[in-house]
Order: sequence, then C-alpha cells, then structure tokens
Amino acid sequence: MNKIVVIEWVDSVEYDDAAWKSQADADSLSPCKIKSAGILIRENNLFITIASSMDESDPDDITYGGLLSIPKNVITKRTDFPKSFTSE
Repeated sequence: MNKIVVIEWVDSVEYDDAAWKSQADADSLSPCKIKSAGILIRENNLFITIASSMDESDPDDITYGGLLSIPKNVITKRTDFPKSFTSE
C-alpha cells in the first residue's frame, strides 16, 4: 500500500493578465506557499509525485487521478503518515 504524504512547497506566481504593471504591483508579487496532500506514487532525487486518488480495481492496470509532480528543490516541509494510518 502506498503511504500518504503532505508536501509544503513554494510555487511561482504571475498576474492573470499581460497588462503593464506599476512598481508597487511588481513589489507586491511574491511566490506562494502551497500545501498538497496525496498518495505517494513516485520519488527520486529530483521530484516527488503524488495523486489525489488511485483506482486499484485492476491490479494489472492501476490508474491515478489528480497527479502532481513537485520538484524537490521547492519543497520546504514533508510529513509522511505511517502505513498503519492507511491500513484497513
């Protein structure tokens, strides 16, 4: 069984439009702090991938919903829930 993780990370931000902005607008723009939770699907030295849902009805063809891959260099905190948390 896959474990559940909560990842806190920093994401880039931009204005929704391409209009010219003032210096005050530029000064107020900063990265946002994100908190994402999900099922740990994959992890390597560069990134971690989580999913919001997982369909295991066909063990030979597991599918995922809400996949999110987060670069490790933007992760500020990680919380792993013990496998017993997800045990039936």
